[in-house]
Amino acid sequence: MEGEFDFNRTPISILGTKALAFVDPDERASWEAHGVDCYVTGRCPDHYPLLKFCVTHTKGVRKTGTYRLYPTNCKFPLILEADRTLLAAQQFFQLIK
Repeated sequence: MEGEFDFNRTPISILGTKALAFVDPDERASWEAHGVDCYVTGRCPDHYPLLKFCVTHTKGVRKTGTYRLYPTNCKFPLILEADRTLLAAQQFFQLIK
């Protein structure tokens, strides 16, 4: 309604969305990567900007407010053309009755 929705400015996401979560400098060595690949597993209702992530290489859970979401990698359920045709036919037959 007010333009394109930006998932990176709003702390909501579809479960399973691919993301890159920031790792604090206190938790990593200076030569390690500043972010880890992960997937969104939920939100933290007690902490507004935080989301919970499942880190792929450690299989652990990380809560962070600094992340980058990649929602274009998610597949959304779609209605196929054949399903739409069947729905239209059902509605048509209901109208005829």
